[in-house]
Amino acid sequence: MGTFYKFYRIFQNTLKNLYVEPKEVENIFFLLTTHIFKCDKTTILLRLSRKEKINFLTYNKLIKKLWELKKNRPIQYVIGKAYFFGMKFIVNEKVFIPRPETEELVYWILQDHKDDKENPIRVFDIGTGSGCISITLKKKNLKLYIFMP
Repeated sequence: MGTFYKFYRIFQNTLKNLYVEPKEVENIFFLLTTHIFKCDKTTILLRLSRKEKINFLTYNKLIKKLWELKKNRPIQYVIGKAYFFGMKFIVNEKVFIPRPETEELVYWILQDHKDDKENPIRVFDIGTGSGCISITLKKKNLKLYIFMP
């Protein structure tokens, strides 16, 4: 049975050569552990500081996920979700991971059309995978017509 602290050290040492920024490895660590333990970052930090034990099955699951990351698999695919505009989207290898640039594009659309409630805009969402653009625009109450083949 391992501890949070031991796993954190193994995680850091395993991925340090794969990522230039140490902060990126730390962010990936918290994305993985908050997903596996279904808790927030503060809870993980507390468990780390207390060097709490991790049960055998969960520890093995974490190690398997770590090896996926070591093979350069994106964390979003490893945990099966990505965040976009504060919403969770299911992703896998058949779906592009939503990019920050796309989030910026959606923000621009929302800003450009926030005062125009009468005239819906037309959005053609073709082959986009997760559907994050059209879902976000619709959830933000933008009046639009969405065409999805």
